[in-house]
Amino acid sequence: MTDRVKGLYVALDGDYRDDDVQEIINAIKMIKGVQDVTNSVVDGDDWMNRSRIGLEFQRKILDALKDLK
Repeated sequence: MTDRVKGLYVALDGDYRDDDVQEIINAIKMIKGVQDVTNSVVDGDDWMNRSRIGLEFQRKILDALKDLK
């Protein structure tokens, strides 16, 4: 028996202005089976999470470079 999918998440490649993203939303709504599309506004938590991810990534790269010595 196969699983049923109730929804999908779509992540954009960057932050876009609200009025610029409207064309993307309209295009997604044209896809068969799409009932609704809502946007998620950038906030301070997003900036903090991206900063932490970047710092962790830098640490892992530095650790890998140290291991090469």
